[in-house]
Amino acid sequence: MLYVTPEVTRFDDIKVGDFVTTEYTETVAVHVQTQDGETRIQTSGDLDKAKESVDAMEQVQVVSDILAIDTTLGNVTLKQPHGGELTLPVEYPENLNNVSVGDQVVMTYTKAVVISIDNQSEEMPVTR
Repeated sequence: MLYVTPEVTRFDDIKVGDFVTTEYTETVAVHVQTQDGETRIQTSGDLDKAKESVDAMEQVQVVSDILAIDTTLGNVTLKQPHGGELTLPVEYPENLNNVSVGDQVVMTYTKAVVISIDNQSEEMPVTR
């Protein structure tokens, strides 16, 4: 069973026997900025745009201060939004030479669901 938000309004277009396809995509975009908001590094995952529309999307953005940088291990320690510290490995350790303690890491996490409906036809046999 798939629960959808009230924004999805095409239920009258669905008939018994139609093929309903859902596609779920997640992506993370990360960039580092100085305390004054100047962007230093930006990385973005690709949101799959193979379908014509995104039927449901949610984004969460987290901003964390860099507390420590370990170029030997390729780690960065971040201050979590609710306090506490989190040490993470860096995918591209060479980028650690371009950031400083006190810079901010901005992470944007996106989830998207695309739903498409293909009408049942004689060429498309129903399989169960």
